[in-house]
Amino acid sequence: MLAMWQERWRTNKTSWDLKGPHPLLDRILDLAANTTGAKLHGDWLIPGCGRAHDAQMIVARGAAGVVGKDMVPEAINEASKLYGAIPGVFFECGDVCEIRDHEVGRFAGVFDRAMLCALGESMRRRYVEAMAAALKKGGVFASLAFAKTSEPTVGPPFSISESELKHLFSQSFQIIHLEETDAGACDQKILSEWIFVAVKI
Repeated sequence: MLAMWQERWRTNKTSWDLKGPHPLLDRILDLAANTTGAKLHGDWLIPGCGRAHDAQMIVARGAAGVVGKDMVPEAINEASKLYGAIPGVFFECGDVCEIRDHEVGRFAGVFDRAMLCALGESMRRRYVEAMAAALKKGGVFASLAFAKTSEPTVGPPFSISESELKHLFSQSFQIIHLEETDAGACDQKILSEWIFVAVKI
């Protein structure tokens, strides 16, 4: 899998990259902040961060720090060039499904723009368990997951249904907000997205 993603980065086939923060990021951070006392706090994780365009806004909104993590070295290199000088923003190369001892319960929030939907169904449970392990109790998982794509059986990216989202997160999270919205800013393959916010219980 790593080789496939590296090839996409090396050939600049990164159509998921919006070249800036997601247009819905401010709204989803409002929803996340409302669950934790009207503002963000603590450290946040961006799994599968890519160029990490969202990191600066998350820090600006009150997070103590942001860790962008991606298994592709080329992604981390580009993110570091763009945003590595911002105070409180850090980048790590590694598998987001492998939570190390010092990461357990470290994060107050996770912002997932496309990581969940980069994974096939067989890998999603492991990923959600890893995010639950990384979050503190009461920590927020905020996601803009892909609800509908033009090629539902082909990916990545893969779409995810409302029922699967609820099933995956039912064990360790309380779902706070789940809403489908048009994906006007995304790659043309993405037709709609979920605005999804859940709290670790």
